Amino acid sequence: MEKKKILLTMRWGGLGRTGVSAVLMSIVRKLNHKYIFDMLIFTNKKGYYEDEFLSYGGKIIRASSCEGTSSFRKRVDFYLRGPRIYKEVKKAIEENGPYQAIHCNNSYESALCVKAAHECGVPVRIAHIHAVAMKGNPVYELLNKRYVKLIKKYATYMIGCSKEACASVFGKDENFLVVSNPYDEERFCAVPQELAKNRPMTFVQIGSFSTNKNQTFSIHIVNEIKKKYPEVKLHIVGFDLGNYLQSMKKTVAELSLEQNVVIYPHDVDTPKLLEESAALLFPSVAEGFGIVLVEAQAMGVRCYVSDSVPKDADCGGCTFLPLSDGAQKWAEVICKDFERTNGRHEVYDCSRFTSSAICRIYDGIYEGKKI
Repeated sequence: MEKKKILLTMRWGGLGRTGVSAVLMSIVRKLNHKYIFDMLIFTNKKGYYEDEFLSYGGKIIRASSCEGTSSFRKRVDFYLRGPRIYKEVKKAIEENGPYQAIHCNNSYESALCVKAAHECGVPVRIAHIHAVAMKGNPVYELLNKRYVKLIKKYATYMIGCSKEACASVFGKDENFLVVSNPYDEERFCAVPQELAKNRPMTFVQIGSFSTNKNQTFSIHIVNEIKKKYPEVKLHIVGFDLGNYLQSMKKTVAELSLEQNVVIYPHDVDTPKLLEESAALLFPSVAEGFGIVLVEAQAMGVRCYVSDSVPKDADCGGCTFLPLSDGAQKWAEVICKDFERTNGRHEVYDCSRFTSSAICRIYDGIYEGKKI
């Protein structure tokens, strides 16, 4: 039987090493036996996952970039790129379809994608929200309200990674569907005989180096813990989104933590680091979901999490703390728990987040079923 075709659309980062890319790649890996996936991206830069994506038989369709080359250009592009996005989506469908579904991951601008898909006769049109919407300036807000109206008119499914993310864009009382981000159960899997092993006071944080991920807060936590446990270690994994890495290194130097804090690139063996860690630190300012939390708990690792992060990812191993409590209070809670557990891991039930379970939901969505 001939495979049906799905068109994925991505916002400006393309298929880089991001959470959104990881979610889409999980879907492609699990469902490529049934569907052919094409991807429309708005960048000329080659992304981390592109070679793997192409190996599953689909194609990458590059549209003209809307990224701009300066802050001014980016602001201008934001207001003017709407018609360009609409035309590029329509062109991609007309030249490469027919498609059974379009799965749009362009935040508010998914509105333009689902509108174009509706006019091209694509039966299943999905607007997917991956993060809690942050308030912008009044002009942005007016434009985004218009986009939300278009999404409600033309999308057949409005989905998001958490209730908070969906409500922040679609509205609290709308008929949206929460589909949690999947994790790779083959990579992140606790080894039973390792769970009860005592571990040193070693912590890990995984995520892009950025103000939102808030790594400097974790560094200050380690500085507080060091006063009681001089051998404490923090392993930070990720990639830089700007100049935040320099800010992290500056903080480490100012606090004389060069022997306590180790920074790793994003392609390090994260399951191994989690296995060796007593806990995960996750002091994000904002998150749509937080799949790293599920990956950590699947390894048996407890997590210390900002209370601004949605609770959806808690499988029993998350302790939520306000950032306003400060690094000292976080350190006190972490030390007290460590003294009780000696860094031992526990079993947490993450089965509802496996890629197999989540991709069964996407299969139903792509077929247009009621979920």
